[in-house]
This record gives sequence, C-alpha cells and structure tokens, in this order.
Amino acid sequence: MVKTANDAGQIEPLNLAKEGFPIHFIVNGGMELDLGNRVKLQVIDVPGHSVCSIAVYFPREYALFPSDSIGSLTEERILPMGSSNYDDFQESINKLSNVGAEIICLEHFGALTPPEGIEFCERVKKEAKDFRKEMIDTYKREADIELTIEELAKDFDCGLSKVGLLPEDLLKDILKRMVTFVNHIE
Repeated sequence: MVKTANDAGQIEPLNLAKEGFPIHFIVNGGMELDLGNRVKLQVIDVPGHSVCSIAVYFPREYALFPSDSIGSLTEERILPMGSSNYDDFQESINKLSNVGAEIICLEHFGALTPPEGIEFCERVKKEAKDFRKEMIDTYKREADIELTIEELAKDFDCGLSKVGLLPEDLLKDILKRMVTFVNHIE
C-alpha cells in the first residue's frame, strides 16, 4: 500500500505503525480456503526461514507458492535460507516436496513450470543438505564464527547484494544465524 505524497509523483509508504490496518481473516496451516469458481487453496505451515512461514498450494493447478520457506533461486544456485531453525527449514522442504506441485511460484524470482517446477523441491533438498555440511565443515576448519561467515559469504553471494535484493549485512546476519544453529554455538 502506498499513497502519493505530492504532485511530483513521489510516493511515500503508509505509516502502518501509526495508522494500523484492519485484519479481516487469520489463516493457519491446515486450512483450506475456497475462493469461489472452483478455486481452492491449502495453507501449509513451513517454519524454518521464519517461525511463522507459510506456503500456499493450489491443488487444481498444481501450483505452490512457498514464500521464503524453500530458499531463493538465483541464476547460479539455490540459496538455502533457513535463518530461524535449519532443522525446521529442511523438514519444511520435505513437507513441500510431498504436495505434488508442478509449478513453483517463487517469492522474489519468478516461477518454474514443468519439468523444472517438478524437480525443484528435490534440488532444494540436496542444496540444503549440502549447505548444512558446508557450514559445519567451514566452521570446523576456521574455528571462528566471523571467519566462517566471511568465507561462506564469498561463495553465497550471487550478485544479489549488488542489485539491492540481499544487502551484504543482511546476508551475513542470515549466515551467522544458520552457522550458529547447525554448529550448536551458543
């Protein structure tokens, strides 16, 4: 939601903290919503990226909208983003791979249609497993959280920071949370 700030065409975001907005309906995982015209969607709890991540599946169209719960696809690779709990992240990927989706509508970077859409969850599972191992191995080798983050950030950055989609400080914060979790660092 935006509003025009002046006649020059500049827009200013709404101050939702001050103005607020009404909540008309709360969705939870396990709900099936009937949108009419034979269009139904299933809400799926998929924690891991965040504790409250949800995905939406349209069974009639075999279309899955996984939000950030399945990682981010770039031209070079899939970036696993299990920033709140990497175990939950991997379990959520397994859950989504069982819905039978053929079309994957990604959160920021387009959609995948068959055959890529059908194969995507298996690719994500492998990438998440491999990256977990890489985070553990790099931390064992470096024996320092900051050096580990620097090393992983070099490999993990696929140009998203340069175009403003994943600022370097946010990338490193996400990596730190994931490395800390998988290595049981307190």
